[in-house]
Amino acid sequence: MTRTKRSGAPKWVDVKFDGYTLKLLDVSEIEGRAKRWPEIVLFQVPAAAKARLGSGNTLVDFLNANNVLNPQPSQVAQSATIPGDCKVWHLVVFHDRTCQVIVLWVPIGD
Repeated sequence: MTRTKRSGAPKWVDVKFDGYTLKLLDVSEIEGRAKRWPEIVLFQVPAAAKARLGSGNTLVDFLNANNVLNPQPSQVAQSATIPGDCKVWHLVVFHDRTCQVIVLWVPIGD
């Protein structure tokens, strides 16, 4: 199956965190998608940065400092990690109407 890229598709952008470069993909920016909840963003995070972002307060501070979500989240409501040992992780952030986030860490390999 061949897919063609849509011109209005979101693109990965660099975001700095504590000396690391993370990649951010804002799924909420998909063309034609009305403002819906939950708001969803995806990050590619080096394993060394994952350890620092693992703290709920640090993650919320990072999201707010970079104006990633609107309105800004107040806390991490739940967090889960799929076990794995890799150099790069996906961080999936779901932002709901109560300004809380649910976080899922997914190993994506080397």
